[in-house]
Amino acid sequence: MVEYAMNNMNSDILPETREKKKLSPKVHAVIGAVLSIFISGLGHINAGAIGRGALLFLGELVLNAGYFTTDVIFSRAGLLGFFILFLGYKTFVVVDSVRINLKRDGNEPGGSKKILIYLLFVGLILGRGAVPMKQIARAQAFKIPSVNMIPTLLVGDMILVDKEAYTESTPDRGDLVVFRYPKNPKITFIKRCVAIAGDDIEIVDKKLLVNGDPAPEHNAIFLDPSIVQDRDNLDPLTVPEGEIFVLGDNRDNSNDSRFFGTVKERDVFAKVRVIYWSWDKKEGSVRWERFGQLVE
Repeated sequence: MVEYAMNNMNSDILPETREKKKLSPKVHAVIGAVLSIFISGLGHINAGAIGRGALLFLGELVLNAGYFTTDVIFSRAGLLGFFILFLGYKTFVVVDSVRINLKRDGNEPGGSKKILIYLLFVGLILGRGAVPMKQIARAQAFKIPSVNMIPTLLVGDMILVDKEAYTESTPDRGDLVVFRYPKNPKITFIKRCVAIAGDDIEIVDKKLLVNGDPAPEHNAIFLDPSIVQDRDNLDPLTVPEGEIFVLGDNRDNSNDSRFFGTVKERDVFAKVRVIYWSWDKKEGSVRWERFGQLVE
């Protein structure tokens, strides 16, 4: 009886409340650094520095907008300046995030503040995607996947195109234009404009004639010595009003106006301006000599 009573008495004693295990400031610093690499400001929000994090996030947007909404980016000096500023800014954000996370006392924000932080996390991520940079940016990036524009553009070249190049003008002969594929507008093509509205064009055994004269083709190459009728010959035609005739620089391996016809000027939305990066997949190396190369 006594033993039973003692057990009942012990059962009334509440066990010692265990504190929830907390992450150390060093772990938070690592988490903050990783978050800051992906999106500036998230590492600061992780530490509870909400206002500072929001300002740093906006700072990254302003930096991007300052370059990509102007023509500064379309030069080697402009590209180099952007990369230096962006890497410098990113380094500052990461280091500052680590510093702030190391100073935290280890207490997790609670209640409404914790909910607010989580909402800001989601809001910043969604907000970054919602900012219409593609709509407001003058420059847009593309990666070259095929050989149809060699030697001008190589497979693995990453280029910037100017979306405002034809807002007040139309494509000219020799321009490298970006347009919607006539047979499928969802697909984007890059070709060279070789003839404009009103031009008479003809191809005779690979030789391009525009208005009766041989066209200057400094960028065109012919890797197949054989003559293929549908590819290497084109009956005379006049380019219709409001349209252009395009060809790939790699003439023996290009799907262009010889096969899908002329391109409407309204479907041309950009001009190729500069190569900002180039990766040689076969060699597994960067083509450093192509960085900042203007495309002509």
